[in-house]
Order: sequence, then structure tokens, then C-alpha cells
Amino acid sequence: MPRSPALHALVLGLLELGCGGGDDDSQAHAPSGLAGMYQTTTTSTSSPCNAAAAPDSNDPAYFQIKDDQDFGEAYIAVYPCTGSDPGSCEEFPDIDFATAASDGTFDSEESSITTDGSPAPSSCSGDYSTAVITKTTGGVTLDTTSHTGSLTGADLCKVNQQFTAQQEAAIKALPCTSQKTVEAQRL
Repeated sequence: MPRSPALHALVLGLLELGCGGGDDDSQAHAPSGLAGMYQTTTTSTSSPCNAAAAPDSNDPAYFQIKDDQDFGEAYIAVYPCTGSDPGSCEEFPDIDFATAASDGTFDSEESSITTDGSPAPSSCSGDYSTAVITKTTGGVTLDTTSHTGSLTGADLCKVNQQFTAQQEAAIKALPCTSQKTVEAQRL
């Protein structure tokens, strides 16, 4: 999916507004144990999500996981690469702000609304994406989903600094349109 730097900066800004620092900084400097270069071995996709999974091209064939932190919160990001060298990796991650979750997994979610740019849109498009990164014996598994659809109503389509609870619930309730699983080995 093509990403524009301006959109990425907007999403990054919205995500950063929602991050809380907290008083316990002990996890902020803890490495994930996943940082490094990986080669994709298998990829399967379901579209829509409840369809049978089918083999897909291993795109990207390589990716890099990096440990990072922002506002005292540790997270990992997954960058697509054109080769096995870290210098071949793109500047913007496919998966960003994945934080530690249960059982050693890392989770990320991203919500967005796209409007026609009018001051008070009555319809818009919503997108809700999730990613779960799980350590395996010799690498990782990346499970991503995308929920997309149309939203109607001025309350759901207004664009502010943060989504309201009503907007967040409506975006998360959109139908799951695709699910992708990537198995990869650490290089």
C-alpha cells in the first residue's frame, strides 16, 4: 500500500498524542529481542478475512525490525527492505509502534479517516489496521488485518486531533477486508 510522508507524519502525530509516558520507565529501555534482519519464507492472504487463506507473493522478501522508543515508551517497527542489507530498507515502516503485549508478542493498531477535505464532511472512508508480531523458533510471524469501509454522519467524519470514542468504535466495527500472515527467518 503506498504511503505518503505527509499522511505518515499525520498518523505518527496522532499516535504520539495518545501515548502516555507513565512513571515506570523500566520497560522503556528494554530491547525486544527481535531487532534484526529477516527473510520472508511464506506469505498467505485472506480477502475478505473469513475467506480461505491462499499463498501470496513474499513481498517484501526481506524486512528489518528495529527497537525504538518515543516519550519513554519502548516499541518496535518493521521496515520493508529490497535486500538482506540494512541499507536497503525503506525510511517508513510497514508496522509502527508495536508495543509489548501478552506472551512475548508485540501489537500495533492504527486508525484513520479520509474525507473529501470539506469543512464539515457527511461521509468519509475509515481504515483500521492491526498487527501482531510473534517470536518463533528461528524468526517471527507477522499477522496483519485491515478493516475498511464507509462512514456517514458529521459526528463520525469530523477530523480533529484525536478520535472520539464514537469514531473509534465505528472505525473498529468496519468489516475485516484482508488478513495477511508472514512467516520469516532471522538472517
